[in-house]
Amino acid sequence: MGLEFKQTDTVAPLGTVAACTSFPAASKMIAREAVETGIDGTGTPQFGASLPQSADERMVFFELDPGEDVPTGEHICRIRITTTNTALTWTECHVCYWNGSTWETTLGSVTGLGIVLDTAQTETATITGASAGPTYASSHRLYYLCLFDATGAHGSANANFTPDQLITTPIVAGGLGIPLVMHHRKQMAVN
Repeated sequence: MGLEFKQTDTVAPLGTVAACTSFPAASKMIAREAVETGIDGTGTPQFGASLPQSADERMVFFELDPGEDVPTGEHICRIRITTTNTALTWTECHVCYWNGSTWETTLGSVTGLGIVLDTAQTETATITGASAGPTYASSHRLYYLCLFDATGAHGSANANFTPDQLITTPIVAGGLGIPLVMHHRKQMAVN
């Protein structure tokens, strides 16, 4: 398991952009920042769609500063649903990479999630991602873009979440490819 980032109440600096996808925008989109150390979010922002909805729409976003090069591996995006709506289904999650001036690539995607938001609980999407290039710089960002479907609803479909979950990444502290605690032990053994 790599570094984990806490979701916060802070609005994501890049906002609710399409990022590395071409999916349409929902009528209510929420973008939050995730950080290595910080205070869990306590708010309950609302996201949703005005209907009719013709396709999956981007509704929830998480942005983080990876702080290191991003290797190939597993990303886990979690959303704690606090107000449910059976008309909304979490269908996809994409991991995008911003290199400071342009969207570099989609590192990974998971489709066909089919998670109906009918229970107030934490829902999870696991994405296998490629490595990101070029070499990390402080302006680089990882961006988690969550798509939802509400095609069966009438009028509008909204739900709320609390940004207090962890996003798990394949990033290794120190970028050495070994867990940080092992790195320290190895250095101690050499000294």
